[in-house]
Amino acid sequence: RPVSLGQALEIIIKLQIRQVKEKQLKHGRERCEIQEKLNHIQQALFPLHEKIKDSHSKYLELKMKHEELSDQLGEVIRDQKAEFEVKAAYKVMLETFAEYDALLKEQQELEVQLTKMEQMVPNEIYMTPQERHVLDWHCAIWSSLMPLLCRPSR
Repeated sequence: RPVSLGQALEIIIKLQIRQVKEKQLKHGRERCEIQEKLNHIQQALFPLHEKIKDSHSKYLELKMKHEELSDQLGEVIRDQKAEFEVKAAYKVMLETFAEYDALLKEQQELEVQLTKMEQMVPNEIYMTPQERHVLDWHCAIWSSLMPLLCRPSR
C-alpha cells in the first residue's frame, strides 16, 4: 500500500531507533561476557596463589633438608631420592608460576578489552529532539509544497 512521505520517514526512524537499541543490547552482552570471564579468572587465581605458596614452602623445606644433611656430614652427599624430590617440587612450583602468569596475562588482556568497550559506548538515541523537530519542519514544508509541485500543467 502506498504511504506518504511522513509515514515513510516515521517507519525509517522507528527502524533506526530499533537498530540503536539492538546495538546497545549487543554491547551490554559483550561487556557482561568479558566481566564474567574476568570473574572466573579472578576466582581461579586465588587457589593458584595458595598453591604457589605451598609449593614454594615445600621446595624450600626439601632443599633445606638436603643441605642440612650435607652440612652435618661435612661433605656433599649425593642422595638421589632427595635430589629427585627437590627437583620435582621445583618443577611443580615452576608449572604453577607459569599457569598463574598465563591467567594474569589473560586477565590484563580482558581488562584492556573492557576499557576499550567502555570508551566506545554506542549512541543511546538515534535522533535528538532538536533534530527531530527540524525533520518534522522539513516534512511539513514538503507536504505543503507537494500539491503545488504535482499539479498538471495546462
